[in-house]
Amino acid sequence: MDAAAFKEKLQQLVAGDQLSEAAEALAGFWKKKHAGLEALALAQLRRLKTLQTEQRKGTVSDNDAFVERAKVTDALLLIIGQTDAGKPTVPEALKAYLPPKPAFQPVMLVLIAAFFMAVAFITYRAFFTGPEDFTLALNFMESGDESKLVNQGKARIILGSRPMDVKAINAEGRIFYEQIPASALNDSVRVVVIDMPYRVTGQSAYTAAKSRSIAVSLEPVQDTLSWRGTVIDAGGKPIEHAVIDVENGLAKGQTDAMGHFRIAVPGKAGDQVQTVVLLNGKVVRNARFTLSETAPPTIVLDDE
Repeated sequence: MDAAAFKEKLQQLVAGDQLSEAAEALAGFWKKKHAGLEALALAQLRRLKTLQTEQRKGTVSDNDAFVERAKVTDALLLIIGQTDAGKPTVPEALKAYLPPKPAFQPVMLVLIAAFFMAVAFITYRAFFTGPEDFTLALNFMESGDESKLVNQGKARIILGSRPMDVKAINAEGRIFYEQIPASALNDSVRVVVIDMPYRVTGQSAYTAAKSRSIAVSLEPVQDTLSWRGTVIDAGGKPIEHAVIDVENGLAKGQTDAMGHFRIAVPGKAGDQVQTVVLLNGKVVRNARFTLSETAPPTIVLDDE
């Protein structure tokens, strides 16, 4: 498999929320090729295993788990970006995850260096007059018609890996996030609509460094239902990392460590949907289920 195909496969794994599989594949790819990138991939795999353990014990909230998985996703995408680079390097944003190098400088040299760094920092702060924070504006409109504003509903931004406060869209179709620290200027910005009959189809910018006024294109969607359930084997054991495919790609999800899944499915309660369950790429159940928000199904895998 060439580098481009391998990179695309890894991106598909991440898009499908198969983060552990992507991290393992990356660790194997970088083994004996780049020690730093191999170490980074293994570090993300350890983070995922730790998160799974904490979720199983109930010691981490759903929101904190979401944030941690978002951070791991960002890290994996940065590592994947090096697979077809001419000279692969450790991304600057991920250097903190590398094990520290052993100290070798004499103590006096370290103290002198620290002194001059402190002087440089104080001087920089004394003469730096740039802004300490900034305001980010979001402008909501329907896809294909910029004159048609969307001025009802709520949304939030994911700044880097940090979910910001949910805000109401005003009468002019806008939301403002004020007093954002200047350190977040280059962080990724992802807009998420909340309880609205729309989905985001595009943004005019994905960092505040590119633009502090971002146009958000929305497309109307049909009614959706939050469908949840549990996948177990014939012996009653919860199945983790099973992929739930509804109506051949209409909606997809993945089970957690307890075998639970939750998927937003276009449709309404009572609709029948063909559902395929895949495990390690193999179909292990193919059946029709009735959509319901109050009666989650237990899906038992077929005997092999």
